[in-house]
Amino acid sequence: MFGFLSSINSVTLESFLQKSLREDANRVRLCESAMVTMGKEQYALKFVVVTDRFLFITQNPPENIQYAIPVSNITSIIYVSQYDSLINGRDYEMSQHITIHYDENKRKKKKSSFRSDPNESVNHDTLSTTNILTKSLTPTFRPLTSMEPKSDMESNSDTVTLKMDIYVRNQKSPFLAILRASRRDSLILDTLSMQEELFPKSQQHKVRRDIVENLFSELITDLEGTSSLDGAYKLVRELKASSERNFLVKKFFWRSSVAFAPLLDLIKPCLDGTGDINLRLDELELCTSVFETISELIFQCDHLVDRLSKLEADSLRIPSFLIRSILSTPFGFTWPTCHEILIAFRNRRSDEENIYLTALTEWFISGCRLLTVLVNVAKHTPYVSSRSALTVDWIFNYIQNQNEMENFFKRLMICVVICLDVNESDGYISAQDTVWIYQVVSFLNCAMHVSSSLSKLIKESFAEEFKYYLQKTYIKNKINPQFPLCFSLLEICKETSKLVLK
Repeated sequence: MFGFLSSINSVTLESFLQKSLREDANRVRLCESAMVTMGKEQYALKFVVVTDRFLFITQNPPENIQYAIPVSNITSIIYVSQYDSLINGRDYEMSQHITIHYDENKRKKKKSSFRSDPNESVNHDTLSTTNILTKSLTPTFRPLTSMEPKSDMESNSDTVTLKMDIYVRNQKSPFLAILRASRRDSLILDTLSMQEELFPKSQQHKVRRDIVENLFSELITDLEGTSSLDGAYKLVRELKASSERNFLVKKFFWRSSVAFAPLLDLIKPCLDGTGDINLRLDELELCTSVFETISELIFQCDHLVDRLSKLEADSLRIPSFLIRSILSTPFGFTWPTCHEILIAFRNRRSDEENIYLTALTEWFISGCRLLTVLVNVAKHTPYVSSRSALTVDWIFNYIQNQNEMENFFKRLMICVVICLDVNESDGYISAQDTVWIYQVVSFLNCAMHVSSSLSKLIKESFAEEFKYYLQKTYIKNKINPQFPLCFSLLEICKETSKLVLK
């Protein structure tokens, strides 16, 4: 019914989730049967449900939500190879033992009904029925309303760390990967929510599913029929903002057979080149917006089988085209020097100076972000389809066969180093830049594990950058410790630096 991953075929469970989570049932990523050990409960048979923002625990069969743990409160997720002596026989052979530690407020009861606590209620974000975009609209990531963002590095005397052991009764279940991905995505959204200008307050409207589908169809039809750059830009931004506010838009997009084509058609003019330099600038800004929109449409959709089938269609035509576009240089532009990129970073929130340089830098950053999202897609495809062609190996093999590969990595490292050099008024880099650096370092870490040739390139070309700039001690002074993503960024930098410098 909802399209989430599960080895369970239970109409009762789906009906229960629809009743208990309401619209948020559309955001369920995974549901599995498991034995849970927590507090006084020992090896109790439960259902574990992973959504974008919560890990829910309910009885088996379900009666009510017993635990609602925000995934961003989880401090560690550990796969345990050893089992308790009480787990034996069929359960021993089939189970995955996963231990999680999470923070909880001491003043809050451990066991409570999810729907009885107003602070834990689901935020039913929906698509606005009005035209919500203009060309100057800033990105609008959706903050979590159920809790205040909290850094992993910040200790709080009002919180206590609890432990839960989960024995998932399906050895092939993607529970571990999906839970880690949910936590990562939640920390990213929490970090971005701390940058106030990314969250302009706007009226939210509850819209029925059929109305959302009709509005989405109208938007795609308008996008296919538009002939002006300005009109296309506004429609693309509206698609991005709508997908941020209502997850149903993402489901309809991936189910549609025609929605992706107009977005790809908008990228082609930027690469091929037409018109004078002013027109080229508009095309570059439109391409940047398309990259950002596709990234948002892919984000938090790990469980949607429709997404994977769409990306794999026609022998991976879509990801191939996107990777070539990201690694190429837009027609009519030349890549700036390191000093010029630094100027672009310092002026990228102002269009008064270096407008072309700033636009090119933003285009490159949005492309890198899309590339990291595609890698995350490939990481999860084995759990969705065992015969998937879109794998991490395929992506990095395709990258290393591109002519612009080495220049791309050089530009990427220059942007990372300069990004760390540009501070906000409080002396730290912005929330957006923090998330971008985390995504890039995670991408480099994955490249080194997957491709020996890329690993060699990174070690030989960027050892100095990792030795002086991407060290944990240096990063720690540049990242706001209040950012929820802070600890995860420090850990991935530490791990990647060891790989590069060993």
